[in-house]
Amino acid sequence: MPRTRPLALALLLAACLPSWAARPLATDDAGVIAAGDCEVEASRVRLRSGDSRETATGAALACGWAFGAQTGVAYGQASGPQGRARSLALTAKAGLWQDPGEDAAALAVSGAMGWARGAGQDWEREGSDLRLIGTLPLRYGFVHVNLGHARPAGDGPKATLWGLALEHRPATVAGLGWAPLAEVYGDDRGERWMNLGIRTTVLADRLFLDLAHARQQAPAKARVRNAGLRFAF
Repeated sequence: MPRTRPLALALLLAACLPSWAARPLATDDAGVIAAGDCEVEASRVRLRSGDSRETATGAALACGWAFGAQTGVAYGQASGPQGRARSLALTAKAGLWQDPGEDAAALAVSGAMGWARGAGQDWEREGSDLRLIGTLPLRYGFVHVNLGHARPAGDGPKATLWGLALEHRPATVAGLGWAPLAEVYGDDRGERWMNLGIRTTVLADRLFLDLAHARQQAPAKARVRNAGLRFAF
């Protein structure tokens, strides 16, 4: 059966799958979950493109293993006037190199494989991607850089993925840690996106809440609002 999933729902599903991004960024960081630790993430996303409005929810679980690696699974569901779509992704990340010390410069590689299901359709292979991730510490924050390759299932066009993000170190206000974030990201097949967000540390090293607003730099100027959480255990 041919795939008829609307583009708006595809964008929304991509935004709500948080299994490997440094929430609420789309650009990942080079950090890898420690062996024996796990993280649960959840998100609620709203997309506005012209007169179209879509919503989606996503959840993910990732755990760290030996040899500086982690694996995860994520599920997303989007709905709107055009129908409903679901997606499932398996992800992995491994550290390649890190300078000695805490919050040091690091390199990592990550990969993902996804499936999608439109209304009244069977699950179909959506594609896969591979990314090289770099994190560089600054005095007041971090710079994250991503460069990758996305390969869709079938004969669809391949794409080069890229992302550049700036993350400020948390500032304590009212007993909570507040970290502003900004990024620009995209691929060579479409218009770039700009994203501004904030991450709040509720429980140190355990519970984080976040909000973000992304805007596509294109005539249609699609917008995505993203709210979520991350819990480490």
